[in-house]
Amino acid sequence: MKKYIYLLALAALIPFLSYSQIHIAGSGEIVSSDTAHITLTGDWTNNSSGVGYTSSTDGWVDFRGSAAQQSIKGSTSTSFSNVLSRNLGGGIVLNANTSITGNLDLRKGIVDATSSTLTFSNGGKSRYPSDNSHIKGPVSRIGTTKFRFDVGNGTKYEPLEILNLNATAKSATITVEYFKSAALNGSNVTAPLVKVSEVEYWNVKSSASGSKSKINLYWKDGAESGIKSIHPDSLKLARWDGSNWIDEAATISGTVSSGKIQTNSRISIDDLDVTFGSTNNVAN
Repeated sequence: MKKYIYLLALAALIPFLSYSQIHIAGSGEIVSSDTAHITLTGDWTNNSSGVGYTSSTDGWVDFRGSAAQQSIKGSTSTSFSNVLSRNLGGGIVLNANTSITGNLDLRKGIVDATSSTLTFSNGGKSRYPSDNSHIKGPVSRIGTTKFRFDVGNGTKYEPLEILNLNATAKSATITVEYFKSAALNGSNVTAPLVKVSEVEYWNVKSSASGSKSKINLYWKDGAESGIKSIHPDSLKLARWDGSNWIDEAATISGTVSSGKIQTNSRISIDDLDVTFGSTNNVAN
């Protein structure tokens, strides 16, 4: 028998129960204590006049639908401790602002954040990403340490990592989005670059002017990213300076099949477009 939970007043949730829908309304609030584990096969709706949901650091919500895309929605944003994404149908779509303070385990299905804000607080992170399970759309992060944004376009996983943040960046909200399309103004390049990626680029934005960090760009499939050579005299990290794509000093590691390129020093991430560049029209 399917279980529905409609909360109109404060309630403590019994651990390890499965529900087809959760709808929080009025002054309702789910209080999830200890290691309470909610398994949900349908939508999460938070219309509470308060916070609607409070969880311990060990509490989990398991989105485990199989027939259709599950939605996180409602008039009130929800802050989850830990989320398990393993929808076997259409994944999870965010139709309300959502934050995660613990882990987002990307086991099955795409988390679609194109319509609402997904924010990780300091200490929050995503894990186990793949082409079949990553975050589509912009992802925000508030924190002081390095962070990998497990972004992609819904079919391809292509992360970007920030690290070695300056003091301004540590107090800012940093947002990253991946675009599977030719880098903007791709014909505007400065030597030694002769071209930039025709298939993908990333945008990084900070809420605080003067934010700087090192950047790691990853390729998970060299063939899809158009990478044929990782020789440092050929493959480059290209940064848009407002007028042209320029070569940013960086260090390469990995193989043609899978690897990363990291800036050698901190660069501005106030509003940054980055992608792969090449000094050779044939090599990449």
